[in-house]
Amino acid sequence: MSQLPRIGIYLDTWDFGGIATFCENLANGLAARGHEVTIVLARDFKQSDDSARAAFDEMNATRSFALEILHIKNWPRRQRMLRGVEIIRAKKFDVLFINNFDSLLPCFNTLAASTRLISIGHGDHSHCYAQFLATQYFVHRHIAISREILSHCRELCPPSYRDKVVLLPHGVASPSVSFNRPSREGEAGPLRVCFCGRFDFTDKRLQDLPTVWRAYQRRGGTGRLTLVGEGDVRRWLEEQFAKEIEYGEVIFTGRLSGAALSEALANQEIFLSLSNWEGLGLAAIEATLHGAYPVLSAVRSGHRDIVDTLGFGTLCPVGDTEAFAEALRLAENQRTQLATSRAARAHLAAQQFGIERMVTDYSTLAETVVQEPFRTPALHLGEVRGTLGLLERWKGNLLFKLSRRFRKST
Repeated sequence: MSQLPRIGIYLDTWDFGGIATFCENLANGLAARGHEVTIVLARDFKQSDDSARAAFDEMNATRSFALEILHIKNWPRRQRMLRGVEIIRAKKFDVLFINNFDSLLPCFNTLAASTRLISIGHGDHSHCYAQFLATQYFVHRHIAISREILSHCRELCPPSYRDKVVLLPHGVASPSVSFNRPSREGEAGPLRVCFCGRFDFTDKRLQDLPTVWRAYQRRGGTGRLTLVGEGDVRRWLEEQFAKEIEYGEVIFTGRLSGAALSEALANQEIFLSLSNWEGLGLAAIEATLHGAYPVLSAVRSGHRDIVDTLGFGTLCPVGDTEAFAEALRLAENQRTQLATSRAARAHLAAQQFGIERMVTDYSTLAETVVQEPFRTPALHLGEVRGTLGLLERWKGNLLFKLSRRFRKST
């Protein structure tokens, strides 16, 4: 194929979070490589989410790719996704990468009949595995972003499809500020600890953060905690840290991106994550590219990949607040060694998780898939109906409800 493939990247809605950031980085990188790239959104953002609105506006102002918003809410409910699929098919993408595609499931077979699809598994939880089970016979490849997701997807699918599941870890852009420059405070002053991400209890487990911080202080810790992000539990966190905020020991920056985020991360020594689960952990990767030392929860997916790949970092059992506090105190005792090795750690992280590697991998995969014979999904509808029966493990899941509507329609 003499011309680079025309690539679409689909997700249901824009959000302040890792998947939207990944899509933006991938689209900009592929466009820079010479691909014609379009991000397709079922709708722009949740109107009540100010952080999502701000993230969308910033992306829209700086993008180097085309943007197609389907505005499905403007159509009658029964016509929404069929009309959306018609628009996507009219774009004649050579390859369509799909993320967060619940809305597409009722008419997935129609889309797959004319478009080469590559799905991306971003999470290590039942919802993502249900999506994989429902669509594995329609897609030309399924991308797992961590070793745990790769292993679990290959266990779920028949042996003949296992080679269609491939491992492509995320990558992030290189820092826009130098990690070699001295921080504003040098090695003097409090240990600089940072959390960056969405403020919530379910995924990020921030209900443990005040307990971890006070256990660290009881051990003699004198650090300063910077919280970068927004979320529903910010007010609760501010109440818990009211005294520390007054004394400048805890700082809330709000949502940061671009150069402002790079500046904030470059001034941190420790990146802290207490998450219940992760896909891979873009914020943790970005922090390591700035030379921060990661103290992470030992979730099945993601964090272990980062620590094993880089050869540094501390993993603590999920929910073990004392273990996190001890890890922070140990890092504080080793500040000199961590400062000395900071540039080397950042260089290694850039080699392993730089965006150039990710964009090259995705571009190569798209070119490979385009060269393959087109798979007609109609040949696999019998297998798909059987697969959809497995979704009854997740009856309360929205995807299961959508899959039932899809099964009736076929």
